[in-house]
Amino acid sequence: MSKLAYNVNTVEENGANVLLSANENFTNFNAVMIGHEVLTKGFSVFQFVPGTNDTVIVAIKSQELARLPFASFIMVFTIHGRIILDETRIPGEAKYEGISFLAEEYLESLYN
Repeated sequence: MSKLAYNVNTVEENGANVLLSANENFTNFNAVMIGHEVLTKGFSVFQFVPGTNDTVIVAIKSQELARLPFASFIMVFTIHGRIILDETRIPGEAKYEGISFLAEEYLESLYN
């Protein structure tokens, strides 16, 4: 989500830090700022943390600049904008676009 219309010449600097939400009927909307805006970074994926009643989110932000390698950052925050884990760089030069949580039962089955 950007405040500006798409422009191929400025797309690398159109990141946002806004969480948009709506009720189940899409009649009530809410916008929450998440951390500080960095125009060269944008959210690529998020997932609600299991067991939090859809109130805590783990998200990946990515940075794609032609002059630099890909960079990905993980962060955790609430739907109200409280930061639990601030933006933390994931080692390496990759863009991550997925998050999965494995059930404890599944993890245990791998080791039994």
